Amino acid sequence: MGLKASFTIARRSLMRRKTKNLSAILAITLGVSLLVGIQITTDTLENAFLTSLLQSEGEVDIRVSSADVGGYLKADDQEKIRAMVPDAVGIMPELSTQLPMMVGSQFDPSVRIAGIPSNFSEAFGSFYDWKSGEKMDIGTILTDNSSILLSSRQAENLGLNPDTSLPVSLETEVTNVTLTISINSTTGLPVVTPIYAIESIELNIVDVFDSKRPGIGSQYRGALFTLEHLQDWVSLQDPMREKNRVSSYLIAL
Repeated sequence: MGLKASFTIARRSLMRRKTKNLSAILAITLGVSLLVGIQITTDTLENAFLTSLLQSEGEVDIRVSSADVGGYLKADDQEKIRAMVPDAVGIMPELSTQLPMMVGSQFDPSVRIAGIPSNFSEAFGSFYDWKSGEKMDIGTILTDNSSILLSSRQAENLGLNPDTSLPVSLETEVTNVTLTISINSTTGLPVVTPIYAIESIELNIVDVFDSKRPGIGSQYRGALFTLEHLQDWVSLQDPMREKNRVSSYLIAL
């Protein structure tokens, strides 16, 4: 068989098998694409998984709140909770509320505020400074009830950045409830009337923690007081000025 005849036979064979050849090429291309896609997806999932693991540092395993809507727990409830979860490596009281905030011309009508003990357990992780990245000791930073820590997320919402000079003044409002007592002229009995007043106060943003970094800071996206300082402000909503209030207990296992 000559070269020309061999070429003709080969060409006819290829033409007859064109569909199969095309299918094979497509299959190989699709297979390579799938392998690349699987590798990309695997890398993405792996990164997401690692990020999740890192962000779980200091994450709360159990949150115990009052069964009553809007109700509070008290300080002595901590021992009861510890008795129920004896293997817990950390138990921390938390008080939470919401306040409006204004920094300069930037306004946020509802910012989540939390108050936690300055000596919280290391089991919950650490706070890190937004600018320097150094570990923060909130007990030495939040020295009075006019001092507040802002999360980096909230700082950005209010127009701040890592290079903003601190402290920065912040305006907010709190509800102050008082009682007035009068005597009913007909019955001679006392009449107690609550008076609600909205008062403007000025706070100082003394520092900003990185809420995007793994640790306890990633759990808070608003602002932070020490527990006792936030209890001072929340007690203004109670005419009896009750300060022994806790929204929930956080448990790390």
